[in-house]
Amino acid sequence: MPREITRRVVLIAGLAAVAWLLRLTPAVPFLSIQLIDFAKSQEGSRRPTPDGRAECQLSPEEFIAYRIKSRVAVVSGPDWRGFFDRAQAALEQSVVPPGWEHRVMADQLKASRRPANRWGKDRHDFTRLFFWAAEPPFAAVSGRFSAEEAYYLKLDSTPPRYLELFYHPRLRTSGLNCGFYGIPPAFCYPSIRWTPWLTVLTVLVYFLLPWPKRAADTAMVARWRIVGSDLASALLLFFIFFALPLFIVGSSRQAATEYFFFTAVFWIFALFGLLVLYWGAIWSAFYVTVLPDRLRIGHLWGEEDLAFSGLAEVQAVTMKAPVWLVRILALLSLMGGRRGMMAAGQAALMASSEAKGYLLRDKDGGKTYLWYTDQTGYTAMEGFAKVEAALRCMGAPIRTEPVQLRGVFPPFH
Repeated sequence: MPREITRRVVLIAGLAAVAWLLRLTPAVPFLSIQLIDFAKSQEGSRRPTPDGRAECQLSPEEFIAYRIKSRVAVVSGPDWRGFFDRAQAALEQSVVPPGWEHRVMADQLKASRRPANRWGKDRHDFTRLFFWAAEPPFAAVSGRFSAEEAYYLKLDSTPPRYLELFYHPRLRTSGLNCGFYGIPPAFCYPSIRWTPWLTVLTVLVYFLLPWPKRAADTAMVARWRIVGSDLASALLLFFIFFALPLFIVGSSRQAATEYFFFTAVFWIFALFGLLVLYWGAIWSAFYVTVLPDRLRIGHLWGEEDLAFSGLAEVQAVTMKAPVWLVRILALLSLMGGRRGMMAAGQAALMASSEAKGYLLRDKDGGKTYLWYTDQTGYTAMEGFAKVEAALRCMGAPIRTEPVQLRGVFPPFH
């Protein structure tokens, strides 16, 4: 694979992986725990029980047995005792223990670090903690839970201690742009911590891969133009459209499965970013070297020589945007509002844009295009004046009246 293609494959793969990890949710069960006060729940409760008595008429032991029924997991041992001590202290005092910061919402974590106020409970105090079912110590008992409902943990102690547990077989959003209401994002997206490192690695590989070297009497596109074009197309055209459906759905897995057709609409637009990056690779590898008797033209797949003696003529050419694209943007401008203004501006830019170059026709009927300006008319190829001087001195006729071409991307052959 050509190095300039590899450079952009790394850039796109890295950005796609970052977007995917930003909204990647584990496909495993999870649960939340909270305090349970049976005495407070029973106090004054007139709800009837199967034997005809009201709940407030039951003894504390009878009420607990009636409330938990068979939805209880009895646990024991030092690990569970330590977990109960830590969880109950955190929930009662609204203080997040070290290492549990991702188990509460960001505003709740911030509130837990403020000094206690004199009015008692803060509205940001947390009442639930979230855990994955495979985490210790839950891994030993998670097999007892199946349905998405409330269960109870009972610590075998004197007196018994209880925590209420709500089991979720899977983490999934409830609809487009709904997210995971009440569940901490840091818990939902554990892979997000790797994205800064992956971003840095992607950028480093992009810049550290060897770039084409410019030799004497060689014209090539300025590197800052190539880098600017690559980053703009990778971020604005590819990354935004690739990542947008993942953020709207809230889960990379669901976006690629349940909402695939919705996601595919955005990813089709992301393909335009790939196309622009491909053309960036073509321009990055493109160069023209002036030799005594020929031009050496480099491209992605190698080099070719164009002998001056084999040229029939040189024709000035210009490249403008296709009419259909300008008309579509003009129609979109009729929508009004910000989008209409953007479309109108793009239509005006497209209509006035023009790239300049030369068409070299050889005596065998072959065509080679040399483009030296961008769409705004500014010279993009550094050192192209030497190429023009060589073309004027080679002896073949030069037609200065430009021939106009239309298309999205300029041809090379």
